Amino acid sequence: MILRTMRVENNDAHGQSAMDLILI
Repeated sequence: MILRTMRVENNDAHGQSAMDLILI
């Protein structure tokens, strides 16, 4: 979960990337 949160924050600027991570 921690890794997921970090990745979401890093990809926050992209937005779409964050959605991809959630799907994964």
